[in-house]
Amino acid sequence: MRIPKQIKAIILDIDGTLIDSEDGLWWVLFQGILKELNMQPQKKSTFLTHAGEFSRHLTRSLSGKAKKEAMGKIREYIHKNYMKHINKVSIFSDTIPTLKGLKKKGLTLATVTNTPRNLSFPTVQKFGLPKYFKTMVFRYDVKKIKPAPDMLLLALKRLNLKASQVIYIGDKHTDKIAARAAGIYFIGLKTAGNKRIERLNQIVKMV
Repeated sequence: MRIPKQIKAIILDIDGTLIDSEDGLWWVLFQGILKELNMQPQKKSTFLTHAGEFSRHLTRSLSGKAKKEAMGKIREYIHKNYMKHINKVSIFSDTIPTLKGLKKKGLTLATVTNTPRNLSFPTVQKFGLPKYFKTMVFRYDVKKIKPAPDMLLLALKRLNLKASQVIYIGDKHTDKIAARAAGIYFIGLKTAGNKRIERLNQIVKMV
């Protein structure tokens, strides 16, 4: 499927798309959460498959009060330990050149992430990224996070644009589902989408 014409903005996922946080920070947190919940160790490949929604993965067999308590423990553990491991996050080498290239073409940029603002913003601020974005949507800005379309729909509202005027780039299947539900053209970074790219900087020549 061809990229739509008259694109005015690009929305980007953060973790795994702009910054490399999953192999380091989130993997460490995931292992700690398993211990906190008295669960058996899991392979890194399993974690990477569910990165971005591992809370749901770990609690999928629970229900009612047990699930609510487990989700609470996961949130508490993340908020308590995230900043301790922020040094394990790095920025992909082509992130800033890509953002500069897109801005040079006159495109408006925005981000959406399932990570809470108080954790994600200091992380991207560390690399000087916020200045490139007109709006940033975080967990708790909406009732339902990805794969629900709510974050993307809120970004569209803030940008005052239609779905047909925007491209969304992400690295996970949940990103694809969210984009489809929002009616937005999805470009998958090393994952399936309306179009797939292997490096983020490929998008500059495509739009």
